[in-house]
Amino acid sequence: MSIAHPIDPEIRHHIEARLSAIGAKLNIRVLCACESVSRGWGFALLDSD
Repeated sequence: MSIAHPIDPEIRHHIEARLSAIGAKLNIRVLCACESVSRGWGFALLDSD
């Protein structure tokens, strides 16, 4: 059974590209990134944070 990812693939790609750019600029490797707001838990409304 496959579970759909809560983040739209286009948005996810944008986030991953930005994290890669930040990592390259700072010469670091981003090991983990998380969103700890309502969207991360699937409770987002149109006016959510």
